[in-house]
Amino acid sequence: MTPTASESHERWEGTVPDALAGERLDRVLAALVPDLSRSQAQRLLRQGRCSVDGIALKPSDSVVAGARIILSITAPEANVQPEQIPLAILYEDDELLAVNKPPGMAVHPARGTPSGTLLNAICGYLGEGCRPTLVHRIDRDTSGAILAAKTVVAHRRLKEQMDGGGLKRAYWALVWGLPEPLRGRIDAPIERARGDKTRMEIRDGGKFAATRYRVIGSGNWEGEAISLVEAMLETGRTHQVRVHFEWIGCPLLGEQVYRGKRGQATPGEAQLTGQALHSRRLGFTHPATGEAMSIEADPPAEFAAILDALSLG
Repeated sequence: MTPTASESHERWEGTVPDALAGERLDRVLAALVPDLSRSQAQRLLRQGRCSVDGIALKPSDSVVAGARIILSITAPEANVQPEQIPLAILYEDDELLAVNKPPGMAVHPARGTPSGTLLNAICGYLGEGCRPTLVHRIDRDTSGAILAAKTVVAHRRLKEQMDGGGLKRAYWALVWGLPEPLRGRIDAPIERARGDKTRMEIRDGGKFAATRYRVIGSGNWEGEAISLVEAMLETGRTHQVRVHFEWIGCPLLGEQVYRGKRGQATPGEAQLTGQALHSRRLGFTHPATGEAMSIEADPPAEFAAILDALSLG
């Protein structure tokens, strides 16, 4: 089989060889498409970006020899209007771009935020002809390091690292109270809240979610302890850090959704754009060179001011 692709690798086409007849479609794609893992193939299939003889199939469907496969590889978010918005560049080469996202900026266009997002800014910075894709995402009010791939191959390889746990993400969080023990692991399944699509909750039967953490330091603000915690994600569930720390009784400062029992505003919270959560460090293997990479982002001014006030800076 000889696959064809455009120069930008946006479209892959090929036929099923006799050796793979009767196999599941996700396995066939992983075997035939360069640098495509089975989990990535499943994701593309669920997004409806593959057809077999003109028909959309499920990952588990078997295929016959000679069936024609057409696969759209480029992520849909690549078609974004470029905008000239200042960016804080942490690292850049021909394959990657890492930026320090400010709090209050959405990462990609969506209903209600069609423009002014991080992806709009990245497209404007890179200019015409470059179609970046985000490797991971963080909440609008979360700040810090976020990684974008400039090529389809880089994106696939980095997503594969993230799916396999090879892309390490460490966050700084300011939380009420002092977590006990000072170094530990929160293992609690997360699922979307019943009757409220904007919230997540700890629930038996939810998706496995685990966060390792260590307390960096603790201070006192108006008679109550506030701790700076480093949280390392083992999984990447929606709102994971926010939900996990609320669950152990240490909700994040500035948190408007998962506040636990602490509903009283403080002067410090009023200075925050949102929850005091910052993507501090990314660790991964460079998709082209194989080099071990570590990228760090300084926290925003309002976060840093609280650190100084607590003598944690």
